[in-house]
Amino acid sequence: MYNNNFMKKLRRLREIKYLLCLEKVFAFVINVVVIPGCYGFQMLVVRPAIDEEYHTSTSAVVANVLFSTFLFINVIGNLGLCITTDTSLAKNLNEVTYAHEETGNYCKWCKSIRPEKCWHCKLCNACILRRDHHCVFLSRCIGRRNYRYFLLGVSYTSLATTYALYWNYLFVRAQFESFVQAFVSFAVLINPFFRIMFVFDVGYRDVSYRDIYTSYFILNILIWFWLIHVAFYHLINAAADLTTYEIMKLRKRRDFKYWKENLVNVFGTRWYYALVWPFSRSPVPERIMI
Repeated sequence: MYNNNFMKKLRRLREIKYLLCLEKVFAFVINVVVIPGCYGFQMLVVRPAIDEEYHTSTSAVVANVLFSTFLFINVIGNLGLCITTDTSLAKNLNEVTYAHEETGNYCKWCKSIRPEKCWHCKLCNACILRRDHHCVFLSRCIGRRNYRYFLLGVSYTSLATTYALYWNYLFVRAQFESFVQAFVSFAVLINPFFRIMFVFDVGYRDVSYRDIYTSYFILNILIWFWLIHVAFYHLINAAADLTTYEIMKLRKRRDFKYWKENLVNVFGTRWYYALVWPFSRSPVPERIMI
């Protein structure tokens, strides 16, 4: 019996390590390849095509480049800091004041007393201060120390996709003579059978680069809807001083009575700098009592 239990735990550990390896590769692709790749595509393909098609003025081009770069820096900066910031209890004991040990709860994995809103993550193998959730897109637990970066990263990514959505619409519209051709372009790419159905109606024959542009635009719309939902969900949770675990598992109700203080506890005392520059120092004001 002892050997069977030991082998089950060993297999479980191997599965977790395998999942973590895949998760880290996935997070690397998203944050190092996909996001910079989208920025490069917008700057090197979409923007020049729109400038040529609509004869954009020099001042508008400069403003577009500066604002796009500002969004890109905030997206990459906040997500990068979210990944590199350790929010585990073991690394942040200086933020915990041990008033009464009996008021905390004991973690059987870490073998230590932990404060409220501190839960153990089996993937990270650590107790996370104010743990919200484990993000597979960042391969990092979201907690007290990096929640600011996560929330701002998601918010700026939502803003960036909104901004890109407008320019991608103009870009795709310039590639086709009508909306019907744009729809057929997307339909043919997801199902080649449509190529036969629509060939006589709109003159569409072969899959081309325009299909990729249309699919990119459709994907932009879907990601935009998802990111807006995620950003709004976490913003109202932060304003109510609640984590995803408390909302989903403990079924706590949101109370926005102290929303200003709660948001300062997330973005820090210098929140006005944190909102516009990810590398600004903005310490959170409160300490954790247990």
